[in-house]
Amino acid sequence: MQKKIITLFILFFIILAGILSFQKIKSKRYNEKYNISLHAQNLSEIISNWNQNDDTFTVRAVQKISKTDTAIAFVTVNNTDEGFCKLEEGMNHKFKLKRCTYGTVEKNNWFRSRKIKTNKGNYGVFEGENANGKIKSIIVSKKQFTSESNIQENENVKIIVPQKSFFYLFKKIEKNTPIKDYYNVAYLDQNGKSINYFIH
Repeated sequence: MQKKIITLFILFFIILAGILSFQKIKSKRYNEKYNISLHAQNLSEIISNWNQNDDTFTVRAVQKISKTDTAIAFVTVNNTDEGFCKLEEGMNHKFKLKRCTYGTVEKNNWFRSRKIKTNKGNYGVFEGENANGKIKSIIVSKKQFTSESNIQENENVKIIVPQKSFFYLFKKIEKNTPIKDYYNVAYLDQNGKSINYFIH
């Protein structure tokens, strides 16, 4: 009887050791997967290496979207293109890169808008340059704008744009609302007129 109890104890500790070892390996792999700090001084280098191409990424700003698992790093690529990278937060409060999107922009008063999905719903991500204050606001509609007057009539969301050399904004939106520049997103000047909307 005593030998049986000892055998059971040994078996129990072997199983326990196996479970702990497995959890340790699992935790290590998880931490290797989610290993980015938003405050890392070499975040630009991390993003450049992750993309595995010849592009050089420079982080302009990084911000976690409040009460979500998502952070956005706004980047300049090769000193010519602008865009952002989406990062996802893990249980260890570190992040992993999910994707990067970027493209060419005009020299002054440029803007870009994109839709992203988080664990707390969908958000519009808006970024641009507005040093001279030309851009006053952003209008978002649930459907495509067809004329200048139509922009005002179909306003669903209005966002005031700060007068900054570089700005970025997040806005929670409904699941079925698209976010597309020159489709259902219009940037307005100080007179309430759309900027470059109907020339695209």
